[in-house]
Amino acid sequence: MSEKVEWIGLSFVRRASDVRFLKKKIAKKNLPHKVIAKIEKPEALACIDEIVQVCDGIMVARGDLGVEIPYQNVPLTQKMLINKGIQYAKPVIVATQMMESMITQMTPTRAEVNDVANAVLDGADAVMLSGETSVGNYPVEVINAMSKIIKEMELDEKIYSKEQPAQKNQERFISDSICYNACRLAQRVEVDAIITMSFSGYTAYKIASQRPRAGIYIFTSNRKILTQLNLVWGVRAFYYNKQISTDHTISDIKDFMISEGYLKTGDLFINIASIPLEDLGSSNMLKLSQVDLSDKIYASLLTAILIAPPILCPTDKYHLSFLGLGLIPDELQSKTSFLCVPLSSPLDIKLILLLLIDFSALIIEWLPLTFPGSKSGPIKTKSLYINSFLQTPYPSSKNFSSDSL
Repeated sequence: MSEKVEWIGLSFVRRASDVRFLKKKIAKKNLPHKVIAKIEKPEALACIDEIVQVCDGIMVARGDLGVEIPYQNVPLTQKMLINKGIQYAKPVIVATQMMESMITQMTPTRAEVNDVANAVLDGADAVMLSGETSVGNYPVEVINAMSKIIKEMELDEKIYSKEQPAQKNQERFISDSICYNACRLAQRVEVDAIITMSFSGYTAYKIASQRPRAGIYIFTSNRKILTQLNLVWGVRAFYYNKQISTDHTISDIKDFMISEGYLKTGDLFINIASIPLEDLGSSNMLKLSQVDLSDKIYASLLTAILIAPPILCPTDKYHLSFLGLGLIPDELQSKTSFLCVPLSSPLDIKLILLLLIDFSALIIEWLPLTFPGSKSGPIKTKSLYINSFLQTPYPSSKNFSSDSL
């Protein structure tokens, strides 16, 4: 527990009390670790619902499980465990011997390809490599091979839209209902992104359990959950710590999503939030919006201002107010004199372009009307691997997300 890990795997879980015992030890030390119950014993299968409810995630540890129960029972047990994870909004890892031949060979067997593919089609949050990357001869090749299989399987519509209606008389009934209906709406109008704020990560787990085709983007002020959420199906997490108002937060995040290429003109997106914003853990609002051209240009201008204020005007302090919003970037708050240009309509964009041309023709290169990025987004099923180099540095957590852990 002294290590800064996000998840702890508990081996040979037999009953829910095993998980509770470990979680009490973690709570006493006031640590953020989440617990994954490794399902390897027949006793665990006898009380699986209670175990899944108390743990934070489960691992289908097929190696030991195949020894403890008849091997022919393992495939259906795997499918049952994945369904339990989806039902209770808990991430599920499928592990052991997924592509074991690639420890010594450059390519997987056809049976191994089917094994990985079926885990993805069943709805696993993550498929895991162990010996293949820790002691294998081809660690990079095996990760590339697994990624190709995942991408191909995620073209199949059957893995999406696993609706889990909210249960009445539950503590989080309102939040669960918002998440459920956001995903239903996302399916019916084909939105490109579901965006939400979350402090505990609960909303991320709940939305992911519905398996929407839209990308899931979580913004949080809690750095402790940033890399934890990389385990969860389809989720990309970003650090965001402003708390001004719900409307300002939605607008600010939208500008970030556009400037980073996650949204483009014409894309539909859903925001999930709490009103008031300070009411953490109580999502009670959803909003459907569409990106229009003025959004794109506004986000581009703000990005350009943040990148190179000295180029934009003769002074080294510059701010642009678009449509009278008067948003001053935090990085410029402490500086003096601002040149503010309030605009009354999107038609006045021409004025901005003329101003920018006067200051520097180079700025036009920073005003793209299209942005890079695939509409379908990154792969949603996460690939885990064990690295033989334990000192691998962590990436920066600020505004960072990853599809591999």
